[in-house]
Amino acid sequence: MRSLFCSALLVMIISCPALGGDIDRRAIPGDTKWVVHIDFETLAKTQMGQALYESATRQEPNAEAIADSIGFVPLQDLHSITVFDSHYGPSAGVALIRGRVEGEKLVTLLQTLAACREIDHLGKTVYGFTYPALGRWDERFGCLVGDDGVLLAQSLDALTAVLDVLEQRSAAIGDDQLVELAAPAGKAFLRAYTSEMPAIRQSSSQAAMLQRVKSGYFEVGESDGNLNATAKMTAISADDAVQIRMFIDGLVSFGRMSMSTSQSSSQPVWVSMLKDISVKDEKETVTISLSTPVENILGMVGQLVRVGVSMAQP
Repeated sequence: MRSLFCSALLVMIISCPALGGDIDRRAIPGDTKWVVHIDFETLAKTQMGQALYESATRQEPNAEAIADSIGFVPLQDLHSITVFDSHYGPSAGVALIRGRVEGEKLVTLLQTLAACREIDHLGKTVYGFTYPALGRWDERFGCLVGDDGVLLAQSLDALTAVLDVLEQRSAAIGDDQLVELAAPAGKAFLRAYTSEMPAIRQSSSQAAMLQRVKSGYFEVGESDGNLNATAKMTAISADDAVQIRMFIDGLVSFGRMSMSTSQSSSQPVWVSMLKDISVKDEKETVTISLSTPVENILGMVGQLVRVGVSMAQP
């Protein structure tokens, strides 16, 4: 799951969308446990998206020439990415990528990859190919979906489960499932939902708090020069929600107090963002909100990049 999600985020960073799209619930199996959706139409209209695009074009000036060989121009043609699965684990994750795709070129590229093989699934061609990940070669699976979609998965079973949903051989999620994902398009460029989270067996206080959470929802958007992020956690009971809110409040307050007494003149950007965080609870729901100038986020990203560069130096 982690490596597939990172790949999806990488595509987001190097892409400037011309179109976009909301979550296609018709492609998501009914037993799905988690979903992450990136809407590039909304992102393209934000200061954050424009800054990411400018940074990407500076770092990869030959992106369009490279993309011409695969029939997919990341700087123009990406619409949305939805990553989801019905279980958790290192091999979990299916990515549905929507965009303008030249299928023949993309298939030709796949066929040149190491150990590429074609698999027939009820008349649909699925491609298995090896992919370098975490220092080893792992097999991935992909196929074209209609005229504007590509499916990528870390297991064949996960990919064929989505194909069966698209062909209406099995059920997609209903209107009463993952209801947070039905939020109006254009309000957020990143949305994520998780339910039936795996039990955490660590003995830390953080793990004890998370064991009281049934589901979670997270979204990020931008308005009036501010980046707005909201995380909602549904606890097992209202009492649990109060305990979780108090725990998070304590962490934020401790961070504010610690940094206010720091003598350092070069504090990280995220320190100034602590004052922008609010936490509240209502019945079984705990809501954590952050509204901060986009410049703070871009500054934090810049600091992380500089730290990464310095760590990479011999």
